[in-house]
Amino acid sequence: MDITAESVKSILKKEGLEKYIALFEENKLLDGVLLSKMTEEDYARMGITIVGDRKKLISLFPPQEKSSSKGCLVASLIIIAVIAGILILLHYMGVLDSVIKIFEGLGIALLAFVLFFWLS
Repeated sequence: MDITAESVKSILKKEGLEKYIALFEENKLLDGVLLSKMTEEDYARMGITIVGDRKKLISLFPPQEKSSSKGCLVASLIIIAVIAGILILLHYMGVLDSVIKIFEGLGIALLAFVLFFWLS
């Protein structure tokens, strides 16, 4: 979130939350990056007791979504399963040794490089 101290103050005033400007200054929260890490619990710990005000602050300065590696893990497992299936198929077709020799010729480093970018 690219937001300046003046724009934070302006937003708070516009939304009727100007009473929190001093609190934001005291807690050094006039920065978009820090605001994007705030949760409703953080605002409560700061002393913002009105639930509606905390909800409004969350909607004005929404927290960044935490990146989830769960989706990446699932995708990686699917890709590994597909590769394993292809290798089994190549084995039963009798061409697995030829494919392995091709990859040996290209070099394991190239294979690792391709897999790294394919998985990411």
